[in-house]
Amino acid sequence: RTRLIDLGYLGESEHNRGSPATDPLYTQAVKRFQSDAGLVDATGRGDGWAGPVTWQLMQCLVSFESDQDPRHWPVATPLTDNPAIHRACYLRLYAMGFFED
Repeated sequence: RTRLIDLGYLGESEHNRGSPATDPLYTQAVKRFQSDAGLVDATGRGDGWAGPVTWQLMQCLVSFESDQDPRHWPVATPLTDNPAIHRACYLRLYAMGFFED
């Protein structure tokens, strides 16, 4: 949930930060992230489950400590056209102080 919030896929709230539940808002946020990141099935949709591949990609996009080699990010669209990558870049620039609230 925290990674989805940080990337802008799930709204900031006490419930979203602290709930371990899988509710419809969470599932839709995961599906949007998967779609933006190109983690989709043959029908073009994500499964809404933050499994190992989804989790690893979210971790790479959010973490400053994880391996950051974009050549290994499983994205279907070019990096310049990818909403998940745009959100991660904004998050990093924000964290470094390039933007204010």
